[in-house]
Amino acid sequence: MLVSCQGSSFANAIQIVSKAITGKKIGNPILECIKIEANEYNLVLTATDGEFSIEKKIKAEVFTQGVAVLNYKLISEFVSKLTADEVTLKLNEDLLVITYGDNSCSFACYNSDEFPNIEIVDREHYLRIKSSTFIDMVTRTLYAASLEDTRPILKGCLLTVDGDRLVMVALDGYRMAVYGVNEFYCNGDLKMILPQRSLNEIIKIINNDDEPVNIYFSNDKVMIDLEHTVVISRLIKGTYVEYKGIIVKNFETIVTFRREDLKNALTRVMVISKTTKGNVVDFEIKEDKMYLRSKGDINGDIVEHINITNEGRVVDIAFNAKNIFDVINYNNDEVMRMFIRNGDSACVIKAEGSEENLNLILPIKRRRV
Repeated sequence: MLVSCQGSSFANAIQIVSKAITGKKIGNPILECIKIEANEYNLVLTATDGEFSIEKKIKAEVFTQGVAVLNYKLISEFVSKLTADEVTLKLNEDLLVITYGDNSCSFACYNSDEFPNIEIVDREHYLRIKSSTFIDMVTRTLYAASLEDTRPILKGCLLTVDGDRLVMVALDGYRMAVYGVNEFYCNGDLKMILPQRSLNEIIKIINNDDEPVNIYFSNDKVMIDLEHTVVISRLIKGTYVEYKGIIVKNFETIVTFRREDLKNALTRVMVISKTTKGNVVDFEIKEDKMYLRSKGDINGDIVEHINITNEGRVVDIAFNAKNIFDVINYNNDEVMRMFIRNGDSACVIKAEGSEENLNLILPIKRRRV
């Protein structure tokens, strides 16, 4: 291999594909590597952890084709320090020599035959949606996916077509987020569970604009092809929770509030609540005000209030403050509504005017402050 390319393009490609590597010790050193392949016209960089893969193509002047496989930590850290406009890559047996200006550095290579083949997803079935819309769907739901390994299926988000809506759902047993849109096109039977980690990396890679993105899918994988970047992820197998049956109905208290008001108040209250067991904040909902209280274990107490409109009964209810804050933080609607049956029942939070998109949070059952 003998290749010349822009230093900034090479460094950027290394950083992008490195996102496919978990960084955890997984017992197979080859899955902690980046494959660098020079073909006739491009330099192609690939990384995978066996479940999630990223391939990035960059322009290069290829004198000799070839393949090098390097440990991602060393090469990532090295290229992040590069300032040269142009770099040259030359493979000498089991060493890749990178020349930049009058300087050079060599890296030991792994056996390229051991690097896993990345299976491309067939393009027969696909979902087409605006990039910005897809990012919005993920942002509004991903926070509610589980981080625990006890129920692996909850570590992903359900993406499905329900009638004329494309719906994404995430839940972890304490909270749930449901968000759907009407503007999309899908030419296959879409019902899949996308891993949380994959979604988190995908929305960092695709552009947040109104250009459409195609998401190709099969029974066990999805693929996004962004012209010079290809992202492939395995799906989580299994049957997702029947989430519609969880949604609470028949409310006795409906509270309308400004999202920014609650976010600001809750930010201050959480200074105290995070010192308590369970990060508990008590919500006392009156006729026109909502009081937020937290009694610190040893570090003091706090009471805040915001103006509201209450269409129903007064009620006291307690939550883990982070669960409420995440709803407020990951939604950008100006006015929101809180629907409560009683102090021991799950609370539903929606944007004003929204019926089907919602967030559900279980309360903390305890003696009120």
